[in-house]
Amino acid sequence: MNKATYIRREIYDPIYELGSGAKYHVAELEDLDDTLVIGCGSVRNTEDCRKRGTAFVAKKLTNTIVACPYYFSNNGAVASDAGEQQSVSTWRWQRTLVPAAGFALLHEVTHITAVVDDFEYWTDGLASQDHEYAPSECIKLPDVRQINNAQNYALFALDVRVNPEYAGKQVDMDGDDDDKWQFAVRWLRNGVGGRKEQP
Repeated sequence: MNKATYIRREIYDPIYELGSGAKYHVAELEDLDDTLVIGCGSVRNTEDCRKRGTAFVAKKLTNTIVACPYYFSNNGAVASDAGEQQSVSTWRWQRTLVPAAGFALLHEVTHITAVVDDFEYWTDGLASQDHEYAPSECIKLPDVRQINNAQNYALFALDVRVNPEYAGKQVDMDGDDDDKWQFAVRWLRNGVGGRKEQP
């Protein structure tokens, strides 16, 4: 099995399948076997929510994601159809990231061990990590960090949504590193109408 198929099977498919067993209420924000719990936090009860700009906090080992107050503010990720459309449109035409609810949740779910722990490439053996957030930095990460960076999975999903015609193209992995980089950069540029931005 090639690496792209393996990534789809071990990362994206389990995330997609989460919706098939949704429950809308749990008594406690805690690990419930193989249940992913998503709840709300505050600056009083969730220390990580005190960090400026934190929208979500994922806890790998307890299968929990906490939405922080920033997420619900006008400056946070907008949980609306309009927010999702703005995110897609801005990425398509300006190659600028405007995080929306779906993007942020996909990023966080890649941190959840119960969902993605079968992936053999995790360097910590559990789930994705946060190495970089800015798209221009994510693409520059060494291969081992790219495949372990949560933001890369969210960016890839956003790009496939915006530019589905490029999703099926593959880089020749047997080529040299310069060729792989040039192919990837060319496809990224083509995805935004051929503009010559720096990735």
